[in-house]
Amino acid sequence: MQWTTFGCSVATFAGLFMYGDNIECAAVSLPTAPSIASLGRGIRNLHQASQEVTQANISKIQGTMESLMCSCNKVKTNEKKKSERKKKRRMSNYYIMK
Repeated sequence: MQWTTFGCSVATFAGLFMYGDNIECAAVSLPTAPSIASLGRGIRNLHQASQEVTQANISKIQGTMESLMCSCNKVKTNEKKKSERKKKRRMSNYYIMK
């Protein structure tokens, strides 16, 4: 039993010697644990809000791009129609002049 107690004491000493600074840090920061936890929750909430804003912006950008593409297609269609009308006018003028 004495050897067991001595062995445990040596192991405890070795652990404190090796990790003493880390244990001291943990013991010192223990009273501020609620503040640290609150800070962690705040950071997590901020990250979630940032992701939601990013998703909203992506949706707006996609909508704007779709609208722009639609407008471009309309312009192309209108230009094509104008070009066809001009061709018809030229052809009709050509036949009238003959």
